[in-house]
Formats: sequence, C-alpha cells, structure tokens
Amino acid sequence: MPKPIQFLNHTKSAIPSLLRKHSKLSPFHIRQIEAASHVYPFRANNYVVENLIDWNNVPNDPIFKLTFPQPEMLKDADMSRIMSLLNAVDHNPQNGDRGSPLRKTLHG
Repeated sequence: MPKPIQFLNHTKSAIPSLLRKHSKLSPFHIRQIEAASHVYPFRANNYVVENLIDWNNVPNDPIFKLTFPQPEMLKDADMSRIMSLLNAVDHNPQNGDRGSPLRKTLHG
C-alpha cells in the first residue's frame, strides 16, 4: 500500500517561496502574483503544487492559472497601486506585518 501524503495547506504568504522553488518566473512576475493575491484569494495544498501543476509550462499551465492569482486579473492602474504599496511597506522597517498596513490602505 502506498504511503499517504501528508497534507500541507499553502496560503498567500507561501506564494513567493513556492514560485521561486518550482518555477522559472522572474522576480517581477512573482511580485505581481503576490500583489494579485492581496485582492484575490489563494489557497492550495501540496498535492496540487507538487503533482498537478506542470512547472515546465508555467505561466501557461491551466492548473497554475486556476490556482494562483494572475496579474492580468487586475486593471493596470490597480496593479501599479498595489505594487507601489507593497514596495512602500517593504521599505518601512516599522511594518512587521506587511498585510495589515496594505489592507488598511486598500480598504480605507
């Protein structure tokens, strides 16, 4: 009998490390996907990441497109705004939790 696979749940905080590990996407493209994840939900388990996505075909793999938020899902102006907010948060050492200042800015 095959050994069961341990379940691991990946959320948006795992996006950069997952994409750096498995894909050949540029750091800028990874950052855009991370930005889109602040608007659109992301959750994937290790089975999807390790077995269903064809990492040699990313970003065109259909399972990848269905699983990871895509930059094209945002209007250019919205993507630019989120990217600038992410950069501002990254360059402010007082922001230990990147999500909450960004969320406050986006949601008013």
